Order: sequence, then structure tokens, then C-alpha cells
Amino acid sequence: AAVTVLVVDPPAMGPAAEDPGGPLCRWLVRHGVAAEVMVSARTRPRVSEVIADRLRDLGADLLVMGAYG
Repeated sequence: AAVTVLVVDPPAMGPAAEDPGGPLCRWLVRHGVAAEVMVSARTRPRVSEVIADRLRDLGADLLVMGAYG
């Protein structure tokens, strides 16, 4: 029904700092997917714990992960 693009601790400088997750979210919307971006700070010792917390908060039933770097 909906997609949430989660970005944890985006870089402070560079192109991604101005619009973290924006390009992916716009691409999904252009293809008919209801998508939004959620930016989270790293508030736990591990990023995986932050992701797990957001999954619970959202009541998500699927996690798809990817990275470029």
C-alpha cells in the first residue's frame, strides 16, 4: 500500500545532504508507488537497531535494503 524510504544518518555535506532519499522516492512516485522519505538519527549503538525500531513503529511487513557507496 505504501513505501517508506528510510535514511539513517544522512551525510552532512554533499548532494545527498540536501535531499536524503529524495531521488529514490521521486522515482517510485513516478512509477505509481505511494512513497515517502523518513530520515532518522542514529540514536542506538547499531544502525540495525534503528531500522528495527522504525519497522516496528511503521508496522512494516517487508524490508528491502540496498546501498550505494
